[in-house]
Amino acid sequence: MTFQSILKMVLIAAAILIVLAVVTFCILFYDMVYAMLIPPLSPIKQVPIDITKAGSTASILIRIRYHRSYDFFGYRLVFNMPEDLEKNSLAYRERRDQLAEFVGQYASGVKIPVKIMVNRVKDGRQIPFHEQVYYTEGCYSWGHRRFTRRIKSFYMNPGYYQVRLENLTAITSLPEGVTVALEVLPSGRK
Repeated sequence: MTFQSILKMVLIAAAILIVLAVVTFCILFYDMVYAMLIPPLSPIKQVPIDITKAGSTASILIRIRYHRSYDFFGYRLVFNMPEDLEKNSLAYRERRDQLAEFVGQYASGVKIPVKIMVNRVKDGRQIPFHEQVYYTEGCYSWGHRRFTRRIKSFYMNPGYYQVRLENLTAITSLPEGVTVALEVLPSGRK
């Protein structure tokens, strides 16, 4: 064996090892890269519901693209203040304070009984996944023009789901101009 033939074999072996290392790297970090590029629920969904009427519903079809073991998908009621109020005006502050009291920013607030039904959609059929009545109360988070109230979070596998929220009691004390929506988003916790 000559020096050149030994050098060729070493170079071929090194090239094969480099290719194997790159393939292994891609396989090991596929989930991490995929998670950074594509959100699990695309996009975050929000659909309005009229809580001033008993029996009103909000229904939405969602697609969960992939799932990591630490992801949960949260269902929330979102209370949005009217956009026509100028920030920091007296009317804005009064409405915000009314909504904070209604939602329960510092106390439990008005209890809103809702029924949530989640069905997995597979092969054109709806398979029951979860159905339960919840009495929502308290404020989960708040911001400039919105307050949120957590309903429930679920661990859900990839696929399509039909989510339906039904308001069970007419809530007449909702501050004027406030809209309410069901929001579905990855929550990261139970």
